[in-house]
Amino acid sequence: MDFRRLDREETWIAYFGLYEDQQSYFNTSKPFTDEVWAQMSPELLETTNNFRSQRLEKTVYRPRRDLLVSTPSFDLLPHFTNLARFTPFRDIIYAPEGTEMGAKPFESAFAQLPVLVDEWNRC
Repeated sequence: MDFRRLDREETWIAYFGLYEDQQSYFNTSKPFTDEVWAQMSPELLETTNNFRSQRLEKTVYRPRRDLLVSTPSFDLLPHFTNLARFTPFRDIIYAPEGTEMGAKPFESAFAQLPVLVDEWNRC
């Protein structure tokens, strides 16, 4: 691609080979009204929520699960996937992003573990 400065006579429209009737897409603006917002907001909100979910999974939930797996007594417990589904552990993993975790965030969940494992074994 040619990265030169365009002359004043040469427009971006001509440079990219667009038709003259397409020039109006670039040279006009519309007021941002409630009607315009209502039309574009569902797709925009869905897209931003998808990106937010991906970011939370990568930056918040995965590190918390990794912390759970790195627990020293982990080899004596049910498999990680079962452990992460127990309500106390799931609540900690999926706590809101700004929640202060402290040094040992799963300590209270591990205190409930004997009861949880008994229930899990009965299922």
